[in-house]
Amino acid sequence: MELTTQQIQRVEKYLNTKGVEYLDVRIEVLDHMLTDIESIIKGKDYDFERALQMVCYKSVSYTHLRAH
Repeated sequence: MELTTQQIQRVEKYLNTKGVEYLDVRIEVLDHMLTDIESIIKGKDYDFERALQMVCYKSVSYTHLRAH
């Protein structure tokens, strides 16, 4: 499944709230999150909202790695 522009923007907004600012890191994190979301939707037949929640929950453990 390919995500819509609006869905991708929702993930980008989430990254904004987490302070992911460096472009190269942001692109990598965005790519990983989108891939995970697509995989969850396809593999577990969840909708976008549920998949986004799952991926965001998973990413919480990495927020301590950002620069201060």
